[in-house]
Amino acid sequence: MVDNLVTTLERQPTAPLDLGADGLWSELDRALLGDEPPAARLSRCFSQVRTLLSSAREPEVLDTLSAALGFTADDRRELCADLDALDHVGFLVPARSDPAMLAATAAEAGFRSDHTVFPSAVFARELGALAGRDRVETSIFKAYGRTNGKRAPGEKIGVEVFVPDERPEIVSGWLARGVGTHVALRARSYDSVFRIQRLLERRGCRLPEFMNGRPMENRAEGVLIFYVDFAAASGHLRRLELCYQDGRRTSTPGEDLS
Repeated sequence: MVDNLVTTLERQPTAPLDLGADGLWSELDRALLGDEPPAARLSRCFSQVRTLLSSAREPEVLDTLSAALGFTADDRRELCADLDALDHVGFLVPARSDPAMLAATAAEAGFRSDHTVFPSAVFARELGALAGRDRVETSIFKAYGRTNGKRAPGEKIGVEVFVPDERPEIVSGWLARGVGTHVALRARSYDSVFRIQRLLERRGCRLPEFMNGRPMENRAEGVLIFYVDFAAASGHLRRLELCYQDGRRTSTPGEDLS
């Protein structure tokens, strides 16, 4: 995977994937805030996520990030050396959405396997900061499917849905601002997460304030992650997640939020 990424970047430049104002984020915003019944809105979101993950290649996502941050060719190669693959797309849904409805609509869109629901440790803290308290209790629904586009057929892809336990009118405001919507890249190793963080910080990125300057760990899922927010060419603020899931620990741990 890494050799393929570096070869693609050096020998076959790709056209940037549209992740800007008219791309994935805005499509999800329109779907989540539409007038359709909840199940229809969610079905459209899940379908859009599967289409993106089935057709996008990692270098295309890196093109968007590189353009926003002014990456050099060396920066890109350094980043690629620590990246494994596109992992998932995540987004917020209306307050107290029914888990059974989420599971059914995800399955209809092709995310049929490994359905899990677990408490959020990281994003719950971010919503808490927005709400003026320590945390907003939030469940995460996660599901997986297989690619059916120009990526390797049958490659595993995921979707992550945040379900906050908060007043609907407050959550609607967060949805309108695109809070929580992100594209996630999977790191090759636990140490890779920290190397990628240092690279992005050299280019002026900073982790969101609620992360206290370091990756966070959710033991309920066994994952180490950090977010970076950056302004796309459209001027809209966009979020990228870097994640790694493995039980081994080979570096200074991130903050444990279990």
